[in-house]
Amino acid sequence: MKKIVGFIFILIGIALIGAFFYIKSRTEEGSRQVQEAQSKVDLGNKLFSLNPVTKQAGGYLSAPMQQRIDAAIEEIGGYEEAARVSKIGGIVFLIVGGLLILVPRKRHL
Repeated sequence: MKKIVGFIFILIGIALIGAFFYIKSRTEEGSRQVQEAQSKVDLGNKLFSLNPVTKQAGGYLSAPMQQRIDAAIEEIGGYEEAARVSKIGGIVFLIVGGLLILVPRKRHL
């Protein structure tokens, strides 16, 4: 019975590690997209900052985009935390599962 539970723990650990790699790849892609968007907004702000009138207009135009970028950064942070927890949980499940399989049962006398 102990070996079956250990095997189940190992499967859960593998699934959590797999989830970690999936979430990590998605957050890296999202971070790349956010960086591209931020550089475009920064370029637009730089182009509109030639005089006070265009600077105000540029700030007005870029404000909604900057809010979306800020929200995306916050959302990515949440997923990065989920990935970290998944990685740690996967490692713990793998170790516990391995110990359950490898450590022999105590014999009752």
